[in-house]
Amino acid sequence: TPSAGFAPSVLTGCTPLNVNFNNNSTGLDNPSYFWNFGNGMQSTNLNADITYLQGGVFNVSLVVINSEGCSDTAAVAITANTSPVAQASAIDSSGCENTTVTFNSSSLLSTGVMWNFGDGTTSASANIQHSYTAAGTYYPYLIAFSASGCTDTMYLSSPVQIYANPVAA
Repeated sequence: TPSAGFAPSVLTGCTPLNVNFNNNSTGLDNPSYFWNFGNGMQSTNLNADITYLQGGVFNVSLVVINSEGCSDTAAVAITANTSPVAQASAIDSSGCENTTVTFNSSSLLSTGVMWNFGDGTTSASANIQHSYTAAGTYYPYLIAFSASGCTDTMYLSSPVQIYANPVAA
Protein backbone atom coordinates (compact mmCIF):
# COMPACT_ATOMS: atom_id res chain seq x y z
CA THR A 1 0.00 0.00 0.00
CA PRO A 2 1.26 3.48 -0.77
CA SER A 3 2.27 5.91 1.93
CA ALA A 4 2.29 9.56 0.82
CA GLY A 5 4.87 11.88 2.26
CA PHE A 6 6.82 14.97 1.35
CA ALA A 7 9.12 17.55 2.89
CA PRO A 8 8.76 21.24 2.07
CA SER A 9 11.94 23.34 2.02
CA VAL A 10 10.21 25.92 4.27
CA LEU A 11 6.92 26.12 6.16
CA THR A 12 6.76 29.90 6.47
CA GLY A 13 8.40 32.94 4.93
CA CYS A 14 7.94 36.23 3.15
CA THR A 15 6.46 36.81 -0.29
CA PRO A 16 7.59 36.03 -2.87
CA LEU A 17 8.03 32.67 -1.12
CA ASN A 18 9.64 29.86 -3.12
CA VAL A 19 8.96 26.39 -1.70
CA ASN A 20 10.50 23.16 -2.98
CA PHE A 21 8.68 19.92 -2.16
CA ASN A 22 10.72 16.72 -1.90
CA ASN A 23 8.49 13.69 -2.39
CA ASN A 24 9.46 10.90 0.02
CA SER A 25 6.43 8.65 -0.52
CA THR A 26 6.95 4.89 -0.10
CA GLY A 27 5.28 1.64 -1.07
CA LEU A 28 4.79 2.68 -4.67
CA ASP A 29 4.76 0.61 -7.84
CA ASN A 30 4.42 2.63 -11.07
CA PRO A 31 2.91 5.58 -9.15
CA SER A 32 1.02 8.69 -10.16
CA TYR A 33 1.42 11.97 -8.27
CA PHE A 34 -1.11 14.75 -7.85
CA TRP A 35 0.03 17.93 -6.10
CA ASN A 36 -2.36 20.70 -5.06
CA PHE A 37 -0.61 23.85 -3.83
CA GLY A 38 -3.66 25.50 -2.25
CA ASN A 39 -3.54 28.48 -4.60
CA GLY A 40 -5.21 27.00 -7.69
CA MET A 41 -1.95 25.57 -9.06
CA GLN A 42 -1.32 21.84 -9.45
CA SER A 43 1.43 19.48 -10.64
CA THR A 44 1.88 15.81 -11.51
CA ASN A 45 5.69 15.80 -11.11
CA LEU A 46 7.54 13.51 -8.69
CA ASN A 47 8.91 16.58 -6.84
CA ALA A 48 7.49 20.05 -7.12
CA ASP A 49 8.13 23.70 -6.44
CA ILE A 50 5.95 26.78 -6.27
CA THR A 51 6.39 30.49 -5.63
CA TYR A 52 3.67 32.13 -3.55
CA LEU A 53 3.35 35.76 -4.63
CA GLN A 54 0.41 36.58 -2.36
CA GLY A 55 0.27 36.25 1.40
CA GLY A 56 -1.87 33.62 3.08
CA VAL A 57 -2.00 30.10 4.47
CA PHE A 58 -1.92 27.50 1.71
CA ASN A 59 -2.91 23.88 2.33
CA VAL A 60 -0.62 21.79 0.14
CA SER A 61 -1.53 18.17 -0.53
CA LEU A 62 0.05 15.25 -2.37
CA VAL A 63 -2.04 12.30 -3.49
CA VAL A 64 -0.07 9.23 -4.58
CA ILE A 65 -1.72 6.37 -6.45
CA ASN A 66 -0.03 3.04 -7.18
CA SER A 67 -0.61 0.77 -10.18
CA GLU A 68 -3.32 -1.15 -8.28
CA GLY A 69 -5.33 2.04 -7.76
CA CYS A 70 -4.58 2.31 -4.03
CA SER A 71 -3.94 5.84 -2.82
CA ASP A 72 -2.77 7.89 0.13
CA THR A 73 -2.67 11.62 0.84
CA ALA A 74 -0.25 13.82 2.77
CA ALA A 75 -0.81 17.49 3.52
CA VAL A 76 0.89 20.46 5.15
CA ALA A 77 0.10 24.16 5.59
CA ILE A 78 2.49 26.75 4.12
CA THR A 79 2.32 30.31 5.46
CA ALA A 80 3.39 33.09 3.10
CA ASN A 81 3.64 36.43 4.92
CA THR A 82 3.00 39.52 2.81
CA SER A 83 6.12 41.61 2.33
CA PRO A 84 5.97 45.39 2.62
CA VAL A 85 6.78 47.62 -0.36
CA ALA A 86 9.44 50.25 0.40
CA GLN A 87 8.73 53.56 -1.32
CA ALA A 88 10.75 56.69 -0.68
CA SER A 89 11.73 60.09 -1.99
CA ALA A 90 14.20 62.83 -1.16
CA ILE A 91 13.70 66.58 -1.56
CA ASP A 92 16.64 68.96 -2.19
CA SER A 93 19.18 66.15 -2.51
CA SER A 94 22.13 68.30 -3.49
CA GLY A 95 23.83 71.33 -2.00
CA CYS A 96 26.78 72.50 0.03
CA GLU A 97 27.98 71.14 3.38
CA ASN A 98 25.33 71.35 6.11
CA THR A 99 22.54 71.02 3.55
CA THR A 100 19.35 69.54 4.99
CA VAL A 101 17.64 66.91 2.86
CA THR A 102 14.02 65.91 3.47
CA PHE A 103 13.36 62.16 3.25
CA ASN A 104 9.81 60.82 2.93
CA SER A 105 8.59 57.23 3.16
CA SER A 106 5.34 56.28 1.45
CA SER A 107 5.91 52.56 2.03
CA LEU A 108 2.99 50.17 1.73
CA LEU A 109 2.02 47.38 4.16
CA SER A 110 4.78 48.37 6.59
CA THR A 111 4.68 48.74 10.36
CA GLY A 112 8.03 50.55 10.53
CA VAL A 113 10.96 51.84 8.54
CA MET A 114 14.69 52.39 8.91
CA TRP A 115 16.54 55.02 6.89
CA ASN A 116 20.25 54.66 6.24
CA PHE A 117 21.54 58.04 5.07
CA GLY A 118 24.80 56.71 3.65
CA ASP A 119 26.93 58.75 6.06
CA GLY A 120 26.93 56.32 8.97
CA THR A 121 23.68 57.56 10.52
CA THR A 122 20.20 56.02 10.55
CA SER A 123 16.69 56.92 11.65
CA ALA A 124 13.48 55.01 12.33
CA SER A 125 11.30 58.03 11.47
CA ALA A 126 9.24 57.65 8.29
CA ASN A 127 9.59 61.30 7.32
CA ILE A 128 12.65 63.14 8.47
CA GLN A 129 15.12 65.90 7.68
CA HIS A 130 18.80 65.00 7.72
CA SER A 131 21.80 67.34 7.52
CA TYR A 132 24.93 66.29 5.66
CA THR A 133 27.97 67.96 7.24
CA ALA A 134 30.72 66.71 4.91
CA ALA A 135 31.18 66.95 1.16
CA GLY A 136 30.67 63.71 -0.73
CA THR A 137 28.31 61.48 -2.65
CA TYR A 138 25.89 59.55 -0.43
CA TYR A 139 23.63 56.63 -1.30
CA PRO A 140 20.71 56.64 1.16
CA TYR A 141 18.22 53.78 1.30
CA LEU A 142 15.05 52.83 3.14
CA ILE A 143 14.13 49.48 4.69
CA ALA A 144 10.42 48.88 5.31
CA PHE A 145 9.38 46.27 7.94
CA SER A 146 6.14 44.34 8.39
CA ALA A 147 4.67 42.94 11.61
CA SER A 148 5.64 39.43 10.45
CA GLY A 149 9.31 40.40 10.08
CA CYS A 150 9.35 40.72 6.30
CA THR A 151 11.40 43.54 4.77
CA ASP A 152 11.83 45.41 1.52
CA THR A 153 14.68 47.78 0.67
CA MET A 154 14.63 50.74 -1.70
CA TYR A 155 17.68 52.71 -2.77
CA LEU A 156 16.93 56.22 -3.94
CA SER A 157 17.26 56.58 -7.71
CA SER A 158 19.79 59.42 -7.41
CA PRO A 159 22.54 59.83 -4.81
CA VAL A 160 22.72 62.80 -2.45
CA GLN A 161 25.50 65.09 -3.67
CA ILE A 162 27.06 67.43 -1.10
CA TYR A 163 29.68 69.95 -2.21
CA ALA A 164 32.42 71.57 -0.13
CA ASN A 165 31.66 75.06 1.10
CA PRO A 166 33.78 77.68 -0.63
CA VAL A 167 36.52 79.24 1.47
CA ALA A 168 36.93 83.00 1.20
CA ALA A 169 40.48 84.15 0.51
